[in-house]
Parts: sequence; structure tokens; C-alpha cells
Amino acid sequence: MSKEYAFSKPPGIGGLNTRLDPTALGPDEMQSCRNVELADPLGLKKRRKGHTSALAYAAAYSAGFTSFIPYSYVSGNRAISGALVSDGATIWRVEAGVPTQLATGFTAGSTWRGYAHEGEVYLLNGRDIPQVYDPSYSTTTLRAWGVKAPAAALTAADSAGAGNLDANTTYLYKYTYYDSVRDLESIPSAVATVVTADDAGDHKVNLSAIVASDDTNVNKVRIYRKAQAASTYYRIVEQNDATATYIDNTSEVSLTAGTALPSLSRDVPPIGTIATWYQGRMFVAGVVDASGVTATTGYQLCSGVRFWYSGNGYPEYFDLDTDYYDLFWDGTELTAFLGHEDELYMFTRRGVYRVLAYDRSNYKLTQAWAGQGSVGLDAAVSTPYGVAFWSEDGPYLYTPGGGAVSIASDILADVSAVNKSYWSGIVAAYYPRLDQVWFAVPSASSTRNDTIYVLSFVSRAGSAGGVVWSKYEDIYPAKMAMASGVEAATDERRFYSVDSLGRLWRLDYGASDGAVGTAGLLTGTIDSLNTGTGAITDANGGWTTNELRGAPLRLMDGDGSGQVRRITTNSGTVLTPESAWSTNGTTGDTYAIGPIRYQFKTGAFDNGQPALKRNFHSLHAYLVADASSSASLTVNWYIDFAASATGTASVALNAGYSRLRIYPGTGRFLELEFTQDDVGETAAVRKYAVGFEETQGE
Repeated sequence: MSKEYAFSKPPGIGGLNTRLDPTALGPDEMQSCRNVELADPLGLKKRRKGHTSALAYAAAYSAGFTSFIPYSYVSGNRAISGALVSDGATIWRVEAGVPTQLATGFTAGSTWRGYAHEGEVYLLNGRDIPQVYDPSYSTTTLRAWGVKAPAAALTAADSAGAGNLDANTTYLYKYTYYDSVRDLESIPSAVATVVTADDAGDHKVNLSAIVASDDTNVNKVRIYRKAQAASTYYRIVEQNDATATYIDNTSEVSLTAGTALPSLSRDVPPIGTIATWYQGRMFVAGVVDASGVTATTGYQLCSGVRFWYSGNGYPEYFDLDTDYYDLFWDGTELTAFLGHEDELYMFTRRGVYRVLAYDRSNYKLTQAWAGQGSVGLDAAVSTPYGVAFWSEDGPYLYTPGGGAVSIASDILADVSAVNKSYWSGIVAAYYPRLDQVWFAVPSASSTRNDTIYVLSFVSRAGSAGGVVWSKYEDIYPAKMAMASGVEAATDERRFYSVDSLGRLWRLDYGASDGAVGTAGLLTGTIDSLNTGTGAITDANGGWTTNELRGAPLRLMDGDGSGQVRRITTNSGTVLTPESAWSTNGTTGDTYAIGPIRYQFKTGAFDNGQPALKRNFHSLHAYLVADASSSASLTVNWYIDFAASATGTASVALNAGYSRLRIYPGTGRFLELEFTQDDVGETAAVRKYAVGFEETQGE
């Protein structure tokens, strides 16, 4: 005799509880699974019915996006949110769906990164003078980050005659650059010294060679003086920076009643590639190739073995001579800064380090974990469960006090196939709505991120590990982040991505795809194919110019079947891919536009006590699809962490319920992998449930 059991109702996919329950789940209790529209519990939405192009004008961008940073600030009584996006040559400010190109001093083609703090975005690219997007200063122009000091001392010469300066006295002069709009002042120049003549008369001092700043934001110079025996410099004048001379006739009494030179050292930040705010200071570091740096006399270059920090509460002001910390390191470059639970972590390729602050100017670095670190600047992210990061051995999760553990056991084959030559561009982002981390990585043959692995943190009673992975292909994120205010329709906080072909996407949103229309996957027939460029002509296309830019294009049958390229441009009838086909299609072959494949693999489900292993007999999956569906779903199963599938089965997703019964064989741990290759169907797998059938007496 046999008796059928089912898992009790789980909190989410992967949260399937394998404790046997004699009550089978009824249809209304089945775990929801919209794996084409992809909402809870599988956790992500395919772009076919779940990601939409957030910016209709994205096709105007000439190159792929490399940067995306959300920000918010207050203007009057109104809170304003938006994001900065860039294709490496140009930076746009996007607020309420409207892009505004910003004037910058960055070298075209450079990749910049930044950190948003108190309404401003601090930007670095490892090549040029660091800059700031400061809405209170300008919403169309970036300004310099800090104010660079004068490169040389001024010239001072004694002038005999009626004046207010003493004879036979040594006077010392310094001057600074001042931005009166931002109230920022540079550190002072070198000292100029003059000795007045030893006579009975009074004197003046002629000052010259006061060089105007090359920072267009600087509009003033401030000149300071002190007598050699004095301890403090006092300001004698503030004048337009275009004025190269000044006659000093200020008496000592008047001088000391004025404004002293600020004691806080004010300097520009170093030229680096990463920045973060921690305990009232801005930290800057990175690895900079000096051969690629533009003319930046007076700027310190980050080397990867030192980080600098700003004045307490002053992100603009750095004392590069004193405020830094040299790393004891593991021979690999510094790759990332990350704040987590009020602590600052730094990553190299082979280690995780924690910055300890004994006070606001006394820091110590300790190694939190040795052996694995982050492969890139964007490959680590803070989550409620610890720091998730992609290492040279795949994804890890670090928890303070608990060390780092590999979380790659379910995707080892995929990890080994990542293109290691380009993994420095891997991007990690935390998606709080679904409690997930999204890793965008380059597949074996790709030079850019073309696959997303989604790590779902779920409660899985009785299961090995604590995470569940989903895999999702055919989108090319260069950066992902939560943001609001980038669309005209709403200021709702959403998950966004910019891709390497110049589109800004809403992720996990909506029921249509802005790039391929509301019908979902588009298919058509090839009228002709250009064997040189790979361009496909379909006289029945009817597309708007470049509306499909960035969408995947796949050959569905014929000699070239299975190949995928991204669309770089399209006319009304011609689709031009990013590169030619390895094997060309021919007239009459079918092509498809839009993401094709969906794949999800669960974590390991524990079949309970060892005594039950011999009773592990079969598993049932119930699948419900729309009446219009004629697609099929493939289920692979893995027993006791097998490296390859133990078995496979497919089921047609017909109208109503479809029941798939599989026989995994004896084993304690079970993993399931669902795969669907869409061929234009608009239907979705709505629900599923799984359960054991325990054969008694065996």
C-alpha cells in the first residue's frame, strides 16, 4: 500500500518544509509560482513580462551605460529624487523622467563611480580631478571636489615710503583660493618672505605673481600675512582671483583684529576609484594607473595600499600629509569599500578587512577574513544577513564574528564558467522587497555582464544551507540599485538597472516590456540575412527606429538555431545585431526578440531522518497554466548534491492542472531545477506543489 504526503505550506520557494504532513495540499494551498511573469516566490521577473524600459529616449544614447547612482535632496519645501547615469562619455541627471546632460571635466570614455551623501554625489574616475554633483550649486554642471591649492608662492617686495608696516621686519605671506558660492577655501600656498629695509621710515609691501586658479568655480583669492615672530597668519584682503597684484599697507593692529587663516587643513581628495562615508568622514582609495591620468598637478594618486579620509564632518577637506592609513595587505589590490552594520569593510581580491575607529582620527585595520575577497568595485553588497560578495571562487557571505562561507554549492558549474577576464565588472545589489541579492556576471563567452544570479534569503526548515538561487539570462546590467524619482509617473522607490547598451530598466515591475511590446516575446520570419553584419530583414517588422535597441535576438531554428545576439540598432524592417552570427540563418528561418530562457534551481531539501531514506520514492509537481499555453516545462532533479542531474522529465503546460510525477530514487537531499524555453507563449506557470509518496513496508 502507499500513502501520499506533501510538504507543508512554505513561506517561499526554497522555504518548502520537508517535514512529512499527512494532509496533502489542496489546489488553493499550492505554492504560487509565476515563472514567466515571475513574481513571488521564485523571486524575479523575466524581462518578457516584468522588466520595462524606464526611459523611452534611451535609444538616443550612443554607448552603453557604465554608471548609475541614485540621490535625493531638498529644494525649498520639496524633496527631490533622481539618479545620475552615464555612458562613459556623458553624464545625465534624470529626475521625473527628464534627462539633463551635465557639463563635466571628466575624460570621455572613463568609468566613474560615486557616493551620494546629504544631497550631493561625490564622483571619481581614477583619471581626472574628482567632482561633485551639487544641486544647490548647479543642476547642469559638476563642480570640483574641494578646491586645489595655489601651485606656487606669490612674490613679495619691499616698498619704502609712507606706509603702515614696520622697518627691518620679516613678513611672511600665503594665499588661498576661495569659492564664495560654495564657501570652500583651499589650503594655502607656499610661503613668500620679505624683509623690510632697516631705516627710519614706514613701509608697504608690493605683492605680485598671484596666479588665478584653473578651477572655474574659484572666484576669489585670500591673502594672509604674519610677522616672523608671530604664530598666526591673518587675512589682509579678499579680492577677485583675476587680480594678480596687491599692495599691503595693513597695520599690525588692524591685521590681528581680522580673520585668522583656518586651522583645518583644506585640500583636494586624492584621485581614486572608490569612496564611501563612514563615521563623519569621506574615505577615498583605489588603484590608479598614472599613465592614464590627465594633467592634475598637485593631486595625490591612489595606489591600492593606502586610503585617505577627510576632515571630521567635512567631505570636501583632506589633509593628504597626515590623514591616511597604510594597509597591511595580501598582495592583491584594494577592490571595494563597504559600510555594514555601522562598520567599514574593505576588500582586496583575497581578503576582507574591517576598519576600527578608536576615535574620529585614530583608525586600525584588522583582517576579518583571509583567502577570499571581492573581485571588483561593485561586487560586494550589504544585506541584513551579512556582506554578500563575489570572489575568485564564486559568491560568499561574510557575517561579523562568523567569517565567510561559500554559498555557491548550488551553482558550482555556473561559477566555473564565468569569464574571469571580465569579472572585475561583476555587480551586486540587494533587493529588499524580495530579500534577495542580484549578481550580474559575464558568462564564459561574454565580455560584459549577461547573466543574473539571484540569491534568495528564505527560511528553509530542515534544509541544508540557507539560500536559494535563480538564474536569469539575456539582460546586461552594468549597475543595479534601488532608486526613486527617475520617472515622471511616480516617485516610488524601485529596483533599477542600467545596461551596457544604453537603457535604463525597471526590474521586477509591470506586465509588459517597453523594448519588445506588450505581446511578450516577438517572433518573425527572416526575409534576408546579411552574412557580413548579421542584420536580419523582415518586411513585416513595422518597428519604430531603435525601439528594440538592447533586446536579445535569437535564431530559433535552421542551421543557426540557438544563437543569441543583442540588437544594437533597428529600422522599421531591419534588425542589426552586435556582431555577425557564427552560423548564419537563411530565408524562412524563425527569429525571436526578447528573453528566451528561464531557469531556477532550489536549494537542497532534507528528506528528514535517515530511516526514511529507503522510503523516498517519488515526487509530484502540480503546474497550472493559462488556457492559451502550449509551452512545456523541464524539471531536472539532483540527489545528495550530485554535480549533474540525476534525472529529467518534461510536462506540457496545458490548460488547467498538469501533474508531473518523477522518481528521483533513494537519497536524503533533493534539489529541483525548473527550465522553460519560451517560444512566443504568453502563458505562465501559475502554481506548483511538491510532495513525497512514501511506499509503506519497503
